[in-house]
Amino acid sequence: MPVKLFEQTLSSGNYPIGQTRILGVPRNALTARVRVERFIFYPFFGWYWKEIFRQEIRPQDRICYDIWGTTVQPFWTSINC
Repeated sequence: MPVKLFEQTLSSGNYPIGQTRILGVPRNALTARVRVERFIFYPFFGWYWKEIFRQEIRPQDRICYDIWGTTVQPFWTSINC
């Protein structure tokens, strides 16, 4: 059974449509999890972050994502880097 010894969160920060970023995973990472969120407004509820997707990956893999659509109906797919 794996034991969680240390967990670190890295954030890409906020950026507008049409931007590309490369996020590196620490070399000594055993596992990695990608979570993509959008900032959305719902009337009567206000602004808040809502998850688009979450995926567990191997740290040694190079994975790229294409994300499109609107804040109300986003879509995503994994693509070749």
